[in-house]
Amino acid sequence: MKTNTLLSIVLFGLFNAVIFGAGLILALGISQSATGTAIGIAISALFSIVVSAYLALHYAPRLRARHWRDQGKAPKPIWS
Repeated sequence: MKTNTLLSIVLFGLFNAVIFGAGLILALGISQSATGTAIGIAISALFSIVVSAYLALHYAPRLRARHWRDQGKAPKPIWS
């Protein structure tokens, strides 16, 4: 597999967990009925899959050193 594909898979899992968790908290906190909660959880799951796939495909190339060499600048360390 290509490196970008592997990075996208890992990032998808991370983004999906965070976005779904936030949506789940909203769905459980806002809804008063069982039907509304079920619909909110389903919407949260679909939304998190779509958004996390987009974010993973967008951020995966930026995690590689090749991206920063092509831009003409080195990545800055976090601690600076």
